[in-house]
Amino acid sequence: MQTVGVAGGSAIDAGRDVLRNAQELLSKNQSLVVETTLSGSTYLRMMARAKSQGYLLILLFVGTSDVSINMQRVRHRVLLGGHDVPEEDQIRRYPRSMENFRKAFALADEASVFDNSSMQGHRIVAMKGTEGIELFEPVPEWAGFLRDAYSGTLTDPS
Repeated sequence: MQTVGVAGGSAIDAGRDVLRNAQELLSKNQSLVVETTLSGSTYLRMMARAKSQGYLLILLFVGTSDVSINMQRVRHRVLLGGHDVPEEDQIRRYPRSMENFRKAFALADEASVFDNSSMQGHRIVAMKGTEGIELFEPVPEWAGFLRDAYSGTLTDPS
């Protein structure tokens, strides 16, 4: 399995390189891992393509209950020398990421969902596999749609 990524250059260039590398691996039917915020539809389309090619799709999703948590963590990361993401971008992307998570979950063959809202660390919320979906209470509000998935009433949101 190959982790798709690049070093150096601008964030935009890096994003393009990751996408190009991932598409190349898909065209060669090779396994790959991609990290994304799911704030756009590019990786959803890639997941759908991979699924149509017979790939096993495994989703690991880490969510938070509020964009302000993400903003605080980005500020902390910047203080430690990490990269910044403008707050207006985070605010704009957060609802899209959460909506795209619903779509990615529906596409995935297997999934593990984590709530990272607490400063004490992440907590598992749900697991999806061949046997169905298992929820771990309390399910946070941002992942409430998983109850529909658990009861078998989740429909493809695309």
